[in-house]
Amino acid sequence: KTAEATASHANEKSERAEATASDANKKSERAESTALAAKDKSETAAATALEAKDKSQTAEATALAAKDKSQTAEATASDAKKKSERAEATSSDANEKLERAEATALAAKDKSETAESTALAAKDK
Repeated sequence: KTAEATASHANEKSERAEATASDANKKSERAESTALAAKDKSETAAATALEAKDKSQTAEATALAAKDKSQTAEATASDAKKKSERAEATSSDANEKLERAEATALAAKDKSETAESTALAAKDK
């Protein structure tokens, strides 16, 4: 009977050890599953971060391109303003020359009339 009791006791210990091992196995599987889920989340977060970085770089490139276009437009406007100012100055210069030519023509006409009247007066004498 003692041997039987000892065997029964050993059997119980063995069953408890088996149950403990099974429980530990289940816990290990759950931990593994949790670790895999965490790894998935980590990889998803990394992919999201890369995507955000790409979008940020694209936005930066777009902003730089817009800045370039703005500076080009500014330079073009400045160039057009300078050309307009030069054209204005040329026009003003041409007006001055025309006015001088008109004054010269009037002076020549006056001299011509004076010469004509002098000639008429001489003819009368």
